[in-house]
Amino acid sequence: MQIILDKLTKKFGTTTVVDEISLEIESGEFVAFLGPSGCGKTTTLLMTAGIYKPDGGRILFGNDDVTRLQPKDRNIGMVFQSYALYPHMTVFENIAFSMKLKKASKKEMEIEAARVAELLGIGHLLKRKPGELSGGQQQRVALGRALIKKPELLLFDEPLSNLDARLRITMRSEIKRLQKELGITCIYVTHDQIEAMTMADRVAVMKDGELQAFKPPLDLHDRPETLFIGQFVGNPPMNLLDSTIKKDGGAASVTLPDGSLTPLADKLVPNVSKDRIILGIRPEDVVLDNTARTSAEVLLVEPLGRDDLLQCRWGGQDFVILVDPKEKIRPGDTVKFRFLSDAWQLFDPESEKSLIWN
Repeated sequence: MQIILDKLTKKFGTTTVVDEISLEIESGEFVAFLGPSGCGKTTTLLMTAGIYKPDGGRILFGNDDVTRLQPKDRNIGMVFQSYALYPHMTVFENIAFSMKLKKASKKEMEIEAARVAELLGIGHLLKRKPGELSGGQQQRVALGRALIKKPELLLFDEPLSNLDARLRITMRSEIKRLQKELGITCIYVTHDQIEAMTMADRVAVMKDGELQAFKPPLDLHDRPETLFIGQFVGNPPMNLLDSTIKKDGGAASVTLPDGSLTPLADKLVPNVSKDRIILGIRPEDVVLDNTARTSAEVLLVEPLGRDDLLQCRWGGQDFVILVDPKEKIRPGDTVKFRFLSDAWQLFDPESEKSLIWN
Protein backbone atom coordinates (compact mmCIF):
# COMPACT_ATOMS: atom_id res chain seq x y z
CA MET A 1 0.00 0.00 0.00
CA GLN A 2 1.34 3.42 -0.98
CA ILE A 3 1.44 6.04 1.80
CA ILE A 4 1.40 9.78 1.06
CA LEU A 5 2.01 12.42 3.71
CA ASP A 6 1.03 15.79 2.27
CA LYS A 7 2.22 18.86 4.21
CA LEU A 8 1.54 17.08 7.48
CA THR A 9 1.62 19.45 10.47
CA LYS A 10 1.20 18.99 14.21
CA LYS A 11 1.27 21.55 17.01
CA PHE A 12 1.25 21.18 20.77
CA GLY A 13 0.04 24.55 22.03
CA THR A 14 2.07 27.18 20.21
CA THR A 15 4.94 24.78 19.45
CA THR A 16 5.07 23.24 15.98
CA VAL A 17 6.52 19.74 16.39
CA VAL A 18 5.93 18.57 12.80
CA ASP A 19 6.18 21.26 10.13
CA GLU A 20 4.56 20.52 6.75
CA ILE A 21 6.26 17.21 6.11
CA SER A 22 5.60 15.75 2.66
CA LEU A 23 6.80 12.38 1.38
CA GLU A 24 5.60 9.39 -0.63
CA ILE A 25 6.23 5.81 0.50
CA GLU A 26 5.89 3.18 -2.20
CA SER A 27 3.92 -0.02 -1.72
CA GLY A 28 6.08 -2.68 -0.06
CA GLU A 29 8.80 -0.19 0.84
CA PHE A 30 10.63 -0.16 4.19
CA VAL A 31 11.12 3.44 5.32
CA ALA A 32 12.88 4.66 8.46
CA PHE A 33 12.16 7.93 10.22
CA LEU A 34 15.53 8.90 11.70
CA GLY A 35 16.46 11.75 14.01
CA PRO A 36 17.30 12.77 17.58
CA SER A 37 14.80 12.93 20.42
CA GLY A 38 12.24 15.68 19.87
CA CYS A 39 12.64 15.83 16.09
CA GLY A 40 8.99 14.85 15.44
CA LYS A 41 9.51 11.33 14.07
CA THR A 42 7.24 9.53 16.57
CA THR A 43 4.61 12.26 16.30
CA THR A 44 4.58 11.77 12.53
CA LEU A 45 4.22 8.01 13.03
CA LEU A 46 1.34 8.46 15.46
CA MET A 47 -0.47 10.76 13.03
CA THR A 48 -0.04 8.13 10.33
CA ALA A 49 -1.55 5.60 12.75
CA GLY A 50 -4.48 7.89 13.58
CA ILE A 51 -3.56 8.19 17.27
CA TYR A 52 -2.75 11.90 16.85
CA LYS A 53 -4.91 14.18 14.72
CA PRO A 54 -2.91 16.52 12.46
CA ASP A 55 -3.39 20.27 12.58
CA GLY A 56 -2.74 20.54 8.86
CA GLY A 57 -2.12 18.44 5.78
CA ARG A 58 -3.40 15.06 4.63
CA ILE A 59 -2.61 11.36 4.96
CA LEU A 60 -3.40 9.15 1.99
CA PHE A 61 -3.38 5.35 1.96
CA GLY A 62 -3.33 4.68 -1.76
CA ASN A 63 -6.11 6.88 -3.16
CA ASP A 64 -8.01 7.02 0.15
CA ASP A 65 -7.80 10.07 2.41
CA VAL A 66 -7.55 8.58 5.93
CA THR A 67 -6.65 11.81 7.73
CA ARG A 68 -9.73 11.67 9.97
CA LEU A 69 -10.18 7.90 10.17
CA GLN A 70 -9.87 6.07 13.50
CA PRO A 71 -6.86 3.72 13.93
CA LYS A 72 -9.15 0.66 13.83
CA ASP A 73 -10.32 1.65 10.36
CA ARG A 74 -6.83 2.00 8.81
CA ASN A 75 -5.80 -1.68 8.63
CA ILE A 76 -2.46 -1.07 10.33
CA GLY A 77 -0.31 -3.01 12.78
CA MET A 78 1.88 -1.36 15.42
CA VAL A 79 4.90 -2.55 17.39
CA PHE A 80 5.93 -0.34 20.30
CA GLN A 81 9.16 0.18 22.24
CA SER A 82 7.44 -1.29 25.30
CA TYR A 83 6.09 -4.64 24.21
CA ALA A 84 2.71 -3.87 25.86
CA LEU A 85 1.88 -7.54 26.31
CA TYR A 86 -0.88 -8.66 28.67
CA PRO A 87 1.04 -10.37 31.51
CA HIS A 88 -1.89 -12.58 32.59
CA MET A 89 -2.39 -13.97 29.06
CA THR A 90 -0.43 -16.71 27.30
CA VAL A 91 1.54 -16.05 24.12
CA PHE A 92 -1.35 -17.55 22.14
CA GLU A 93 -3.88 -15.27 23.83
CA ASN A 94 -1.71 -12.19 23.28
CA ILE A 95 -1.19 -12.92 19.60
CA ALA A 96 -4.84 -13.80 18.95
CA PHE A 97 -6.32 -10.96 21.03
CA SER A 98 -7.39 -8.83 18.04
CA MET A 99 -9.17 -11.85 16.53
CA LYS A 100 -10.95 -12.46 19.83
CA LEU A 101 -12.24 -8.88 19.77
CA LYS A 102 -13.66 -9.58 16.31
CA LYS A 103 -15.36 -12.70 17.75
CA ALA A 104 -13.45 -15.14 15.56
CA SER A 105 -13.91 -18.81 16.37
CA LYS A 106 -11.38 -20.59 18.57
CA LYS A 107 -10.40 -22.78 15.62
CA GLU A 108 -9.68 -19.74 13.45
CA MET A 109 -7.60 -18.19 16.22
CA GLU A 110 -5.61 -21.37 16.73
CA ILE A 111 -4.84 -21.70 13.03
CA GLU A 112 -3.81 -18.06 12.56
CA ALA A 113 -1.84 -17.81 15.82
CA ALA A 114 0.04 -21.01 14.96
CA ARG A 115 0.80 -19.70 11.46
CA VAL A 116 2.17 -16.38 12.74
CA ALA A 117 4.06 -18.00 15.62
CA GLU A 118 5.81 -20.44 13.26
CA LEU A 119 6.71 -17.54 10.98
CA LEU A 120 8.40 -15.86 13.96
CA GLY A 121 9.99 -19.00 15.36
CA ILE A 122 7.96 -18.98 18.60
CA GLY A 123 5.53 -21.83 17.88
CA HIS A 124 6.85 -23.75 20.90
CA LEU A 125 6.10 -20.83 23.25
CA LEU A 126 2.34 -20.45 22.72
CA LYS A 127 1.42 -21.76 26.18
CA ARG A 128 3.88 -19.57 28.09
CA LYS A 129 3.18 -16.18 29.63
CA PRO A 130 5.24 -13.03 28.91
CA GLY A 131 7.06 -13.22 32.25
CA GLU A 132 8.55 -16.55 31.19
CA LEU A 133 10.05 -15.13 27.96
CA SER A 134 13.28 -13.37 27.09
CA GLY A 135 13.23 -9.82 25.70
CA GLY A 136 13.68 -11.06 22.14
CA GLN A 137 10.86 -13.57 22.53
CA GLN A 138 8.56 -10.89 23.93
CA GLN A 139 9.40 -8.67 20.95
CA ARG A 140 8.46 -11.50 18.58
CA VAL A 141 5.13 -11.91 20.38
CA ALA A 142 4.45 -8.19 19.97
CA LEU A 143 5.31 -8.48 16.29
CA GLY A 144 3.05 -11.53 15.95
CA ARG A 145 0.17 -9.63 17.52
CA ALA A 146 0.57 -6.97 14.82
CA LEU A 147 0.99 -9.43 11.95
CA ILE A 148 -2.07 -11.56 12.75
CA LYS A 149 -4.25 -8.62 11.68
CA LYS A 150 -2.80 -8.99 8.14
CA PRO A 151 -2.14 -5.25 8.00
CA GLU A 152 -1.37 -3.31 4.84
CA LEU A 153 0.91 -1.00 6.84
CA LEU A 154 3.20 -2.00 9.71
CA LEU A 155 4.45 0.73 12.07
CA PHE A 156 7.42 0.36 14.43
CA ASP A 157 8.19 2.84 17.22
CA GLU A 158 11.80 2.17 18.33
CA PRO A 159 11.01 -1.52 18.88
CA LEU A 160 14.56 -2.69 19.63
CA SER A 161 15.62 -0.09 22.19
CA ASN A 162 15.11 -2.44 25.16
CA LEU A 163 17.19 -5.29 23.71
CA ASP A 164 20.90 -5.94 24.20
CA ALA A 165 23.33 -5.26 21.35
CA ARG A 166 23.60 -8.84 20.06
CA LEU A 167 19.84 -9.36 20.09
CA ARG A 168 19.26 -6.07 18.29
CA ILE A 169 21.38 -7.32 15.41
CA THR A 170 19.39 -10.56 15.24
CA MET A 171 16.03 -8.79 15.38
CA ARG A 172 17.06 -6.27 12.73
CA SER A 173 17.63 -9.05 10.23
CA GLU A 174 14.47 -10.91 11.34
CA ILE A 175 12.23 -7.87 10.88
CA LYS A 176 13.74 -7.07 7.49
CA ARG A 177 13.39 -10.70 6.36
CA LEU A 178 9.74 -10.82 7.39
CA GLN A 179 8.97 -7.51 5.73
CA LYS A 180 10.44 -8.64 2.42
CA GLU A 181 8.78 -12.04 2.65
CA LEU A 182 5.33 -10.60 3.38
CA GLY A 183 5.67 -7.50 1.17
CA ILE A 184 4.16 -5.19 3.81
CA THR A 185 4.79 -1.45 3.67
CA CYS A 186 6.71 -0.49 6.83
CA ILE A 187 7.54 2.73 8.67
CA TYR A 188 10.22 2.32 11.31
CA VAL A 189 11.00 5.08 13.84
CA THR A 190 14.49 5.10 15.33
CA HIS A 191 17.20 7.39 16.67
CA ASP A 192 19.78 4.71 15.87
CA GLN A 193 21.34 5.49 12.49
CA ILE A 194 22.76 1.95 12.21
CA GLU A 195 19.22 0.52 12.38
CA ALA A 196 18.02 2.99 9.76
CA MET A 197 20.97 2.45 7.43
CA THR A 198 20.91 -1.36 7.57
CA MET A 199 17.15 -1.92 7.41
CA ALA A 200 15.52 0.80 5.32
CA ASP A 201 15.10 1.15 1.58
CA ARG A 202 14.91 4.90 2.14
CA VAL A 203 15.50 7.05 5.21
CA ALA A 204 13.61 10.23 6.16
CA VAL A 205 15.98 12.32 8.28
CA MET A 206 14.18 14.75 10.59
CA LYS A 207 15.32 17.66 12.72
CA ASP A 208 13.20 20.12 14.74
CA GLY A 209 10.01 18.91 13.06
CA GLU A 210 11.34 19.39 9.53
CA LEU A 211 12.26 16.85 6.89
CA GLN A 212 15.96 17.22 6.08
CA ALA A 213 16.13 14.57 3.35
CA PHE A 214 14.38 11.43 2.12
CA LYS A 215 16.89 9.20 0.33
CA PRO A 216 18.43 5.72 0.18
CA PRO A 217 20.90 5.14 3.04
CA LEU A 218 24.10 5.29 0.97
CA ASP A 219 23.03 8.55 -0.68
CA LEU A 220 22.57 10.11 2.76
CA HIS A 221 25.98 8.89 3.84
CA ASP A 222 27.94 9.76 0.71
CA ARG A 223 26.12 12.92 -0.38
CA PRO A 224 24.59 14.63 2.69
CA GLU A 225 22.41 17.59 1.74
CA THR A 226 22.90 19.40 5.05
CA LEU A 227 25.50 19.75 7.77
CA PHE A 228 23.14 18.02 10.21
CA ILE A 229 22.90 14.93 7.99
CA GLY A 230 26.67 14.87 7.59
CA GLN A 231 27.08 14.85 11.38
CA PHE A 232 24.17 12.56 12.29
CA VAL A 233 24.59 9.86 9.65
CA GLY A 234 27.81 7.88 9.90
CA ASN A 235 29.79 6.34 12.73
CA PRO A 236 32.22 7.75 13.75
CA PRO A 237 30.77 11.15 12.85
CA MET A 238 32.15 13.20 9.99
CA ASN A 239 35.11 15.50 10.70
CA LEU A 240 34.02 19.13 10.32
CA LEU A 241 36.76 21.70 9.75
CA ASP A 242 36.63 25.48 9.43
CA SER A 243 38.04 26.51 6.07
CA THR A 244 38.15 29.25 3.47
CA ILE A 245 37.99 29.41 -0.32
CA LYS A 246 40.99 30.98 -2.04
CA LYS A 247 40.37 32.36 -5.53
CA ASP A 248 43.07 33.01 -8.11
CA GLY A 249 41.58 34.20 -11.35
CA GLY A 250 39.22 31.53 -12.59
CA ALA A 251 40.62 28.86 -10.27
CA ALA A 252 39.62 28.27 -6.67
CA SER A 253 41.05 26.15 -3.88
CA VAL A 254 40.10 25.35 -0.31
CA THR A 255 42.42 25.99 2.61
CA LEU A 256 43.16 22.99 4.81
CA PRO A 257 43.80 23.35 8.56
CA ASP A 258 47.60 23.23 8.12
CA GLY A 259 47.47 26.13 5.65
CA SER A 260 47.92 24.04 2.51
CA LEU A 261 45.53 24.32 -0.42
CA THR A 262 43.54 21.66 -2.24
CA PRO A 263 41.65 22.27 -5.51
CA LEU A 264 38.01 21.48 -4.83
CA ALA A 265 36.41 24.16 -6.97
CA ASP A 266 35.05 21.62 -9.46
CA LYS A 267 32.87 20.19 -6.69
CA LEU A 268 31.23 23.51 -5.87
CA VAL A 269 27.72 24.36 -6.98
CA PRO A 270 27.58 27.44 -9.27
CA ASN A 271 27.77 31.01 -7.98
CA VAL A 272 29.24 30.29 -4.54
CA SER A 273 30.24 33.69 -3.20
CA LYS A 274 31.25 32.47 0.26
CA ASP A 275 34.81 32.89 1.51
CA ARG A 276 34.31 30.84 4.66
CA ILE A 277 33.01 27.28 4.42
CA ILE A 278 32.90 24.10 6.50
CA LEU A 279 34.92 21.21 5.14
CA GLY A 280 33.70 17.69 5.89
CA ILE A 281 35.66 14.44 5.67
CA ARG A 282 34.66 11.06 7.07
CA PRO A 283 37.24 9.21 9.23
CA GLU A 284 37.10 6.17 6.96
CA ASP A 285 38.12 8.35 3.99
CA VAL A 286 41.50 9.16 5.59
CA VAL A 287 44.38 6.78 4.83
CA LEU A 288 47.75 6.57 6.59
CA ASP A 289 50.59 7.17 4.14
CA ASN A 290 54.20 7.68 5.21
CA THR A 291 54.96 9.42 1.91
CA ALA A 292 52.23 12.05 2.40
CA ARG A 293 52.99 15.69 3.21
CA THR A 294 49.99 16.08 5.51
CA SER A 295 50.52 15.14 9.17
CA ALA A 296 48.78 15.43 12.55
CA GLU A 297 49.60 14.86 16.20
CA VAL A 298 47.81 11.96 17.92
CA LEU A 299 46.17 13.05 21.18
CA LEU A 300 44.22 9.92 22.11
CA VAL A 301 43.81 6.36 20.86
CA GLU A 302 40.47 4.58 21.36
CA PRO A 303 40.52 0.82 20.60
CA LEU A 304 37.28 -0.24 18.86
CA GLY A 305 38.25 -3.82 18.11
CA ARG A 306 38.49 -3.95 14.33
CA ASP A 307 39.84 -0.36 14.24
CA ASP A 308 41.61 2.14 16.44
CA LEU A 309 40.08 5.62 16.56
CA LEU A 310 42.77 8.32 16.63
CA GLN A 311 41.85 11.68 18.12
CA CYS A 312 44.28 14.04 16.40
CA ARG A 313 45.18 17.71 16.26
CA TRP A 314 45.66 19.01 12.72
CA GLY A 315 46.59 22.66 12.27
CA GLY A 316 44.87 23.62 15.51
CA GLN A 317 41.65 21.73 14.75
CA ASP A 318 40.43 18.37 16.09
CA PHE A 319 40.44 15.53 13.59
CA VAL A 320 39.54 11.83 13.81
CA ILE A 321 41.12 8.96 11.85
CA LEU A 322 40.32 5.23 11.77
CA VAL A 323 43.39 2.96 11.53
CA ASP A 324 44.29 -0.71 11.74
CA PRO A 325 45.27 -1.67 15.32
CA LYS A 326 48.33 -3.39 13.84
CA GLU A 327 49.77 0.08 13.22
CA LYS A 328 50.30 0.29 17.02
CA ILE A 329 49.99 4.07 17.09
CA ARG A 330 50.21 5.73 20.51
CA PRO A 331 49.34 9.18 21.92
CA GLY A 332 52.07 11.68 21.12
CA ASP A 333 52.91 10.06 17.76
CA THR A 334 52.78 12.01 14.52
CA VAL A 335 50.90 10.36 11.66
CA LYS A 336 51.07 11.18 7.95
CA PHE A 337 47.93 10.71 5.90
CA ARG A 338 46.16 11.35 2.62
CA PHE A 339 42.52 11.50 1.57
CA LEU A 340 40.53 9.29 -0.74
CA SER A 341 39.56 11.06 -3.95
CA ASP A 342 36.18 12.83 -4.03
CA ALA A 343 35.74 12.30 -0.28
CA TRP A 344 35.36 15.94 0.71
CA GLN A 345 32.04 17.56 1.59
CA LEU A 346 31.55 21.34 1.60
CA PHE A 347 28.89 23.18 3.62
CA ASP A 348 27.67 26.75 3.97
CA PRO A 349 28.22 27.68 7.66
CA GLU A 350 25.13 29.93 7.66
CA SER A 351 22.46 27.93 5.82
CA GLU A 352 24.22 24.62 6.69
CA LYS A 353 23.36 23.35 3.19
CA SER A 354 25.75 21.41 0.99
CA LEU A 355 27.79 23.41 -1.51
CA ILE A 356 28.69 20.51 -3.77
CA TRP A 357 26.99 18.83 -6.70
CA ASN A 358 24.71 15.99 -5.59
